[in-house]
Amino acid sequence: MKRTLSPSGAPVKFRDLFCGLKAELFNDDSIRIFKKQVADYFGCNNIFLLSSGKAALFQILKAISSFSDRKDIIIPAYSSFCLASTVAASGLSVKLCDVDLKYLDFDLEHLSRLVDEKTLAVIPVHLFGLVARLDEISEITRSKGAFLIEDAAQAAGAEYNGQCVGTIGDAGIYSLGRGKSISTVHGGIIVSKKNDLANVIAENVRKLPFTKVPNKFSMLFTAFAITFFLRPEFYFIPNSLPFLKLGANIYAPDFKSFSFSKLQAGIGKKNFIKLDSYNMQRMKNARLLSKSLINTNKVALPQIAKKTQPCFIRFPVICMDSKSRDRKFYELNKAGLGISKNFPFPLSKIKEFKKYIVNSNDGFPNSKKLCEILLTLPTHPFVKKKDLMNMVEIISL
Repeated sequence: MKRTLSPSGAPVKFRDLFCGLKAELFNDDSIRIFKKQVADYFGCNNIFLLSSGKAALFQILKAISSFSDRKDIIIPAYSSFCLASTVAASGLSVKLCDVDLKYLDFDLEHLSRLVDEKTLAVIPVHLFGLVARLDEISEITRSKGAFLIEDAAQAAGAEYNGQCVGTIGDAGIYSLGRGKSISTVHGGIIVSKKNDLANVIAENVRKLPFTKVPNKFSMLFTAFAITFFLRPEFYFIPNSLPFLKLGANIYAPDFKSFSFSKLQAGIGKKNFIKLDSYNMQRMKNARLLSKSLINTNKVALPQIAKKTQPCFIRFPVICMDSKSRDRKFYELNKAGLGISKNFPFPLSKIKEFKKYIVNSNDGFPNSKKLCEILLTLPTHPFVKKKDLMNMVEIISL
């Protein structure tokens, strides 16, 4: 039995699952309780719970489209295939923006050239729990009257200038998937302090179908599997089964949106109170990694933007070249240390997505380079100090 770390994740306990099952079977008020927890934490009364992060962002895009005839959405060229899937599902046009290799968010110079009178929204992504440079991005976005929509799927609990990311733009989303800050197996949250936008979202969300019973059984089965197999002593089992496609980047714009189930809310209300403690553990692990790797000449570390407090659901390291990256990946993977290469290529290279992209010929050199040289290390609560020291030793070779 080999100790193997997952690349990311938040522990879910069996008693949390039973709380979810109880909520579903006995029709309690878990949804109301969970919604209030979220509202109190983020300081925002307009809270919407949906079946996934993709469903959450889709509803925002649908709502903002009713305010304007504009059609262009600007997203990072280096980002999750889920983001591409959601924008494609909305039917809107896409402008891809290259990324900054120091901050891992938008290349601000490229962004300033892309935003124009056709831009409906700019979507900064708080990647890996790092926080995007929102002041600069907001100024560029607002100068052309576009919406600012925060993709905080990986950054629940991170802060910009003392405010929770996700609450600073016109609207924001968080993901409750299995690899995020906390998990309800699947799920997404919309937050918005813009009341007119929230009213449109509310009307659309009310029309969503309820989660179907077979989906609930599937979700419960997945929840039990995650609870058991996420543990380092058992993760080697699913990790050794290629057909599970763990961590695979999948472009799937044909997803369905459902309302949030009582099962998810029951799990969520037990897990949400652990968000800060999980993030504190992630930050503790990230600080140790940063302190140990800051002076090595083998990798570079991303720069933390001013006025930000990241939450680091993964710790990114930038290798010197692709050969060095692949060598480190091999050794870290062999040691069961939860290493990940993340996105295999920029969004511009997704064949089925190209028809939505307005500027597919821009090149995106930084995004391409990042796909070749970036690794992320796990920081979740199952990671021990010994694991971190093993990571440092292998990376420093």
